[in-house]
Amino acid sequence: MSPLDNEILPHRTTSLKFVWLLIALSGFVMFEPSPFELLGAALIFISFGTGMKIPKGIGLALAFWGIFLVFNIIAGIQSVDPVASIKPISIRFFLVFFWLFLTCLIYENPQRFLPIVWSGYAFGTFIVVLIGALAYARLIPYAEHFLLFDRVKSTFKDPNVYGPYLVPVFMLYLSRLESGKDSHFLMNVFMLGTLSVGLLLGFSRGSWLNLGLAMMIYLSIRFLTLKESKELSRLILMGALALVVGSFLIGWLISTSAISELFQERAQVVQGYDVNERFATQLKAVNAILENPFGIGPGLADIQFGIVPHNVYLYIFSECGWGSGTAYLAFVFFTIWKGFHFCMRRTEVQLTALVVFSTIVSTQLQSFFIDSTHWRHLYILYAMMWGVMLGYDKTKTSFQR
Repeated sequence: MSPLDNEILPHRTTSLKFVWLLIALSGFVMFEPSPFELLGAALIFISFGTGMKIPKGIGLALAFWGIFLVFNIIAGIQSVDPVASIKPISIRFFLVFFWLFLTCLIYENPQRFLPIVWSGYAFGTFIVVLIGALAYARLIPYAEHFLLFDRVKSTFKDPNVYGPYLVPVFMLYLSRLESGKDSHFLMNVFMLGTLSVGLLLGFSRGSWLNLGLAMMIYLSIRFLTLKESKELSRLILMGALALVVGSFLIGWLISTSAISELFQERAQVVQGYDVNERFATQLKAVNAILENPFGIGPGLADIQFGIVPHNVYLYIFSECGWGSGTAYLAFVFFTIWKGFHFCMRRTEVQLTALVVFSTIVSTQLQSFFIDSTHWRHLYILYAMMWGVMLGYDKTKTSFQR
């Protein structure tokens, strides 16, 4: 089904084209509120206002988010600057309601909405990479606005957010190429090549780690769940081919002197500022967690510590207190536990679920080194995982990816 189809959703208020557009806008977040937030807020209000159904089985996950938000409010009220906490709390409320909204949509009709979500995400990703590549080559006006220290950030504020945004779509096209169930071979190869360039030009160690972990998780579960030798042979062949082609592409790109110098600098596991700033700030965050059970207040970490802790778990515990931190960890572990068991099942939707699951886990592991609290695409992944799991168990129908 085309993402621009004018058919009305089951709750008769939202056109499919707006859902597609919303997901496509998730990568355009240079300022807040972004177009994603504005359109998303309107769709959420209309949808729940006209009776969107909340699926059975989501209660515990929703309870974790509710506890997370309540303790955010408590932390904000008792902080030294409650006004400064209003913006981050508002963003977190929006993201939780967005997760619930998209989960409900996918649950209502997974066969219809999964292709729309992936289509919008892939289109948005392609545009983001194109803008970044053109800016890096200085082929568009105001190119400097899409770069940060000669690293591509495109329509994001930070290259370290831009890079991880590309990983789920990379994994999507890799899964299509590996499974052999998608006839658009050249399109899959083209998108993988385009996304590889985008990931390289962001020079984000975290995104490279994210991609490597996602591929390892994906291939491991695929290996464990394959039953036919033909499928296993194809998996091994495509893995080897991806390694060879990826190595060739990276080698060709870094043959350019400017790219080569920055690549060698960013490829170091530990940078100078990691020890002097990042790790030292994380130690301050640990002390703040022990001294402030209710947190120092959302949005105040950079003020209290000089810079944010670069660890989402320390960040949430230190800003929002033990209650929010525990609830967030509970949601993450519950999602991963449920997702793993779902991905181990041989279902029509296994590949989609596995792509989403592998990137959720890889992003959560990367989050030990970065704050991912407000990453819009992470909430898209959460919603896809929960929508697929609940929707499949409800209908047991044949899904499309």
